[in-house]
Order: sequence, then C-alpha cells, then structure tokens
Amino acid sequence: SLIFLRGDTLDVGGLYLDILTAHEVAHQWFFGVVGNDQIKEPWLDEGLVTALSLDLFRQRDPDAYQNMWEGWGNYYTSGVPLNRSIYDFRQGTVYFDSVYRRGATFLRELQELVGQEAYWQGLRDYYAAHRFGLATPQDFLRTMRVASAVDPLPLYRWTFDYAFLQIPDPQITVTVPAQVVAGGPLRVPVQVTGPAMVVTATLDGRPVALSQEAVTLDPSRLTP
Repeated sequence: SLIFLRGDTLDVGGLYLDILTAHEVAHQWFFGVVGNDQIKEPWLDEGLVTALSLDLFRQRDPDAYQNMWEGWGNYYTSGVPLNRSIYDFRQGTVYFDSVYRRGATFLRELQELVGQEAYWQGLRDYYAAHRFGLATPQDFLRTMRVASAVDPLPLYRWTFDYAFLQIPDPQITVTVPAQVVAGGPLRVPVQVTGPAMVVTATLDGRPVALSQEAVTLDPSRLTP
C-alpha cells in the first residue's frame, strides 16, 4: 500500500508526524481491509483509526497523551450525534472535530467503560468477521457490545441517534413447570415483549427448537 503525506507535515515532524503516520497506516486495516461507507459513516473509519493512532501515542508518551485529553475537555462529547455524513459539515475544522476527535473520544470512553480486554477482543472480532467486506455501524456496535460484560448501550444512545438504538430491549419471561414427566418432552412457555428481531435458545451449548408459543426440549437427546 502507498501513503501520501503533505510536505509541510514532514517539516513539522515530532509527535504530530508520528500520530499522522500511525493514523494513515491504520487505514490499511480500517477501511482498507474492513470497508465501510466513508461518505455516510465517516466516524466508523476516521474515528477508529484516530483512536488507534492515539493508543500508540499513549504507549510512547503517556504524560503528553493525558495532557492532550485534558485539553480537549468535554467539548467533543457534546453537540450533534456522531453519525453524520460528510455532507452535513460545511467547514473542514468542524468535520475534523466532530468525526475524528469526537469519534476517538467515544472509543476512549467505550474502552474505559468495558475494559481493555473486552475492548481489544471486540476489535479483533470485528476485524475477523468483516475483513475483505463492508461493515456497518450496526456490525461494529453489536460486536463491541457482545464482547463486553458491561452493556455499552447507554453510551451508544448518548453518542448516536440511530433509529435501531432507540428500540427497547425485549423483556423475556420464562416459566418452567414444577414437574416434568420422565421421558416426555418439556415445554417451556416463553413470553417475549418488545420488538425482538432474533430469538435463539441453547441448552449446554446445543440449539433448542423454537416456536412462537414455546421452547420445546427433548430430554432423550440430552446427556445427563
């Protein structure tokens, strides 16, 4: 791959050049290997690679990294939702602040919320699932949520105004009979309230047959 940098950035040098170079190199993964809609969803690659380049910056100079974040303050955590297209910005500086910096701020907050292990595992899962393809914001946010033991949905809703984030989580009620006839099927009534899109059930890692009214288990097919 080939990376172009303006000549005046080479003259500046220092940490700025290091971060800029890391940023452009990271694009070889996001959007180079894992593609996305760069026009309608620029945060998904620009915000992500900004965060990745700053993570490298944090390893090299943690004090300068912390001072930079303190200088940013809360400016980039408020304002318009992050999910805006490039056509929604009339000025390049506003676009940069809103997409690059606020995108990186969101990912830093996500990292602090879910923890380092879950955050990096989520990124690895996202890359593995969507490499050489086109990923959507739903793909990224869902993958990061699945990888985490702490639900990031409130942070998502604070940062974005996607319609799919406004859907309430389904409430599932399961009633298990007190007695089960030996050798017969076990029917467990399941009531799902809310716009559940996909419902799956497993027992000891094995898929369980589903119907709209009940989950049917056949004990004869299960090991003790």
